[in-house]
This record gives sequence, C-alpha cells and structure tokens, in this order.
Amino acid sequence: MVEDATIITKALTRLAAWLDLSNQDLRAIIGGADNETVIASLASNEAALTNTLLLIQLHFLLTAIVGGDAGAAASWLKSYNVVLEARPLELMQQHTGLKRVADYLESRGSFSL
Repeated sequence: MVEDATIITKALTRLAAWLDLSNQDLRAIIGGADNETVIASLASNEAALTNTLLLIQLHFLLTAIVGGDAGAAASWLKSYNVVLEARPLELMQQHTGLKRVADYLESRGSFSL
C-alpha cells in the first residue's frame, strides 16, 4: 500500500501543477485539510480515494483532448462551459460534479478508460 500511495501522491502532485490547481482547489475537489492530509487520508477515506482516482482519470482525458497543452487544459477548467452550464473547476468541487466533468470529457473523446 505504501508504494501505491507514493504513486498516487506523485500523480496528484503532477496533475495539480499541470492543471494549475491550488491546494485549496484540491481540498475542495478531494477533501481534507491540506494536500498532505488528503494524501495521508486516502487509505482510510474511500471517498477521497475515489475522487483522487477520478481526478487522475479526468487529467488523462483532458490531456488527450487538448493534445498535451497544459495552458489549454488549465484554461478549459476555469472557463464557462455551455454544455456543463458551469466552469468545470467549480463543478468539480461539488458532490457529483467531478464525475459529471469526467463523464463529459470521456464523451468528447474517442476512447474509454
């Protein structure tokens, strides 16, 4: 489990930087008091683990759609989306919003994870 936590921690740290997500954004999306607390609680908090894995999936989906352009990905998250009727980043911070954004991205691509 320690190795799994290390891999998830690295993925979370990298995607947060790539998507220009603050610690406050991560707390709101995943849960926890700060980034370290979020990571430490993954083993004991099923909801936090589920949200973290879904956020990683969302990252892969968005990366593929924007062709690896980090600026475009960060901009998309912070811009109003007509189909979602919200800014994706704000929607991701709501109870079912993270799944809704991931589902939307999956529907936009020609692939499935």
